[in-house]
Amino acid sequence: MMQLDPGSMLAALLRLVGAGGFLVVVAGVLGASAVAAWALVRRRRPVARLAAGVAGVLVALWGLALLLGPAVLGGRLLAPGDELAFCGLDCDLHVAVTGVRRDSELVVTVRARSDAKRVTQDPSLLRLRVRDAASRRWDAEPPGLVRPLGPGESYEQELRFRVPAEASGLVLVGGWRDWAGYLVPGPDHPAVQERTGVPLERRGPS
Repeated sequence: MMQLDPGSMLAALLRLVGAGGFLVVVAGVLGASAVAAWALVRRRRPVARLAAGVAGVLVALWGLALLLGPAVLGGRLLAPGDELAFCGLDCDLHVAVTGVRRDSELVVTVRARSDAKRVTQDPSLLRLRVRDAASRRWDAEPPGLVRPLGPGESYEQELRFRVPAEASGLVLVGGWRDWAGYLVPGPDHPAVQERTGVPLERRGPS
């Protein structure tokens, strides 16, 4: 699998192609559906079948692209202290692990940071989870980060996960939680983003 730096030019190109392709597919399916409906009303069945075929091909290509992303784009295990990067037009939103402890739950202290120059970032759009060596995943309770980040700001927040005591190889992973993230192929698809994670070392209370 290809390991991809989310801030690289290749990642930016794939992000652009994925978003552009998604818009083309949506426009093409809507247009083909309209043509098919018009052709059926006019009783032009060959035209209707052709339009339906075009819509089907577009949907199939879109589905293939969604499958190819996770199959081709690999992830990596970051070094302790390294940041997960989340990208829109730019990769301005970052999350790092600054502390880990166990009580009745797994408590992970994370630092959310923005290096945007003008735009406020919204970390609540992220879905942060813990993954173990068996690929089981647990969501934060309560879910995620809640405070917006102004340009250049950062803050720390504790996240709690109900991870069984026997779980091992724990890693913090994350991706966009909105529906669009699941529909657009490329490096920002959650199935691709969650291949990269930060190992959670067990330390004493911070």
